[in-house]
Amino acid sequence: MVDEISISVVITCYKEGKLLLDAYKSLLNQTDKDFEILIINDKSPDEETNSICTELSQKPNTRVIFHAENGGLAQARKTGYKEMKGNICVPLDADDILPENAIKDIKKTFENHPNAGFIFGNYWKVEVDTKQKELVNTSIICAENGQLSIEKLAKNWILLGTSPCKKVVFESVGGASQQFSYDIDDMDFWIKVLKAGNVGFHVNMPIYTWNRQLTGMNYNLKGDKMLELFKVHSDFFIQNNAAEGFQPVVYGPFLKAKDWNGFKNAITELEKLGIEVGKYKLLKILPNGLLKWLYKAFKSIK
Repeated sequence: MVDEISISVVITCYKEGKLLLDAYKSLLNQTDKDFEILIINDKSPDEETNSICTELSQKPNTRVIFHAENGGLAQARKTGYKEMKGNICVPLDADDILPENAIKDIKKTFENHPNAGFIFGNYWKVEVDTKQKELVNTSIICAENGQLSIEKLAKNWILLGTSPCKKVVFESVGGASQQFSYDIDDMDFWIKVLKAGNVGFHVNMPIYTWNRQLTGMNYNLKGDKMLELFKVHSDFFIQNNAAEGFQPVVYGPFLKAKDWNGFKNAITELEKLGIEVGKYKLLKILPNGLLKWLYKAFKSIK
């Protein structure tokens, strides 16, 4: 017997201010209104955000939980999944919105694929600073049957971090690791989900609008964090023939290196992890004098 689908939309917020109201209004405008709204305030230091959360806590079908301490996105999501009443979570960042048919399309896809641990759909990516809007078609990371292809994803990570997921799946992997809570929380979580054998199916409709901002985590991602992720999940990328795609993470160790010797040692570290370093391998045999010059030049242009 298939469990009846019940949805909880979990909004995580910190200091989004009035943008939180836009996220909330997008839920009120849904064509399918049968879902719970749960807001997690991650110890916001912003007076406006706190005021709005207090106001929304008085609205029907809406609960607000205030964290006593800031724990980052990973901890906020864990609270949401723990406290939600539904069996399917639709995560929503407080500065994003849902298209009006999102809940309807999400629910229909889970009904059509009862074995799915999660689903993922197309989404709008809006560059807030330039107002440029692009529809991201995630069907390119699918197999022919509409199921997520892990190998395609590993080489082209366009899976939205806020993709809807079953509560039992989240609980089985324990959510994202706390070490990535302030940067690449989403990638860590979905890799854990996929390594555990869960499957996801595609929704051929836009189910999310991502307002990408200059202050967002994705704009400020550092290469050394990607390297740290690779260290934790190197088996995932190597088994899916995607280790070569991690060549750009060499920039992280280079920038982090405090001297030319650290600059050189980064190449050895990457090779040990199985990352194809290509032309950068030459740095290991360059004379120290030339390497020092290259290091200074690299740091100056970055």
